Amino acid sequence: GQATVSFKIKPVNDAVQTAMRSVTFCISTTSEDLEAGMQNQLNFTIADDDHPLPTGTPIQTIRNTYMGTDTYLWTQTFIAGLVTSVNDNIDPAVAYIEDGTGGIAVRFTSNNTLTYGERVIINIQGSVITERNGALEIKQVDNNAVIRTGWDIYVIPTYSVSDLYQSATSMEGRVVSLSN
Repeated sequence: GQATVSFKIKPVNDAVQTAMRSVTFCISTTSEDLEAGMQNQLNFTIADDDHPLPTGTPIQTIRNTYMGTDTYLWTQTFIAGLVTSVNDNIDPAVAYIEDGTGGIAVRFTSNNTLTYGERVIINIQGSVITERNGALEIKQVDNNAVIRTGWDIYVIPTYSVSDLYQSATSMEGRVVSLSN
């Protein structure tokens, strides 16, 4: 019963880089009382205004730069991974981050606001890789250095104590479930 129809397209500004999208609206048929006008098709493109996200250096590569003394990261360096532990039995300024190569503790300059299961990219330029209580950590990381990129469900892998003992360095900084 309407003489006109309107559509609204409202793109979401989500801070995630995506390809441009083309959308086409077309009036293909009308009811008997309506007549399609001269312009019966509308094409438009949604362009993303977000910048490409930086690429993370594998955590194991970062871990391998530590040679027994504090290692300062002066160049722009990013790690990317999943938050596997925050605010549980640890200092609220510490979060554990894992990727497919390893895990590491990240000590922020103040209490972090990360959540278990968040996917993040962290700029660690200006931070220090150090050893604390026998485990490696990246310290002096600014809370504003975190880019949140999404969420993931993480199934905690199960290992025996002997499994962990045999691969201690590659398992350091990872969350695991112990069996037996």
